[in-house]
Amino acid sequence: MNYSTQIPMRKLCFILSLLSVAFTIVSSYLFMKHQINVMQYSTPVILVTVLAIITCGVLNKVFKKLLSEFGFKSTPITQEPATIIVPIEEAPVEDHQPEDTIQEEKEPVTPPINITINLENSGSVQPATAKSNILDSYEEAMEINERKSRERRIEIMNAVREYTIEVMPEFLSKEDLATLLENINYMSCGDTDKYVPLRSKIDNPLKSPDLRHFAWNIGHRLNIPMRDRALFIKSVFPFELREATIEYLEKNLRDSVPSKIKIDVPKKGDYRFKCMMKEAA
Repeated sequence: MNYSTQIPMRKLCFILSLLSVAFTIVSSYLFMKHQINVMQYSTPVILVTVLAIITCGVLNKVFKKLLSEFGFKSTPITQEPATIIVPIEEAPVEDHQPEDTIQEEKEPVTPPINITINLENSGSVQPATAKSNILDSYEEAMEINERKSRERRIEIMNAVREYTIEVMPEFLSKEDLATLLENINYMSCGDTDKYVPLRSKIDNPLKSPDLRHFAWNIGHRLNIPMRDRALFIKSVFPFELREATIEYLEKNLRDSVPSKIKIDVPKKGDYRFKCMMKEAA
């Protein structure tokens, strides 16, 4: 069924649907308002109509079958293509020329040109090559960033070690100072279970403000959380901080209490200690 036959069928179905809805509405209204049962009158009409349609369909198939058996076949009408007759003019008969003259008038035949296409260097390979170049440049950039990050980390650790060696000798012995440097390395790596406890000199002990300021100064450069800084000094110097809790130390790492080790706040993006810069100047 083509599109031209589908349109009438759609219209017919639409009309039948409307008639069914209208019949339902009218019959319902008559029955509800006037107690008239339309089905008693319409049922015989509907049955007769249905039987007539079925009978027509059956007879149509029977007659079509009988006619096809007796040789009455419908032949489709085909339109023959129109033929156009073009008159052909006779070419004038030229005078006979010698064969030598005919060969001279022929154009020279040129040999065919062979063209080879190099598929390896075609443009279809360019997107893949460009993509590989982008990935290579991305990996190179990541390696450069990682190398710079490692180099900066090493520089910060060296600055922290130099600062520790500068401010702690008056409070610690040489062996304890070396142990403190190892503990700082453990803190930067997150190995808090490897801390080794120390004790400052008896004649010049470290006090709580000194340790709090020291932990804040080095922890700020190493980007250590405040609680980890408090845990660091509490674990490494348990005797000096025996009366302080980790919560108290965490809240008072950076305060204005007078002490020998001062708070050293670096400039934004810088890690150097001001006291070391003054000595270098």
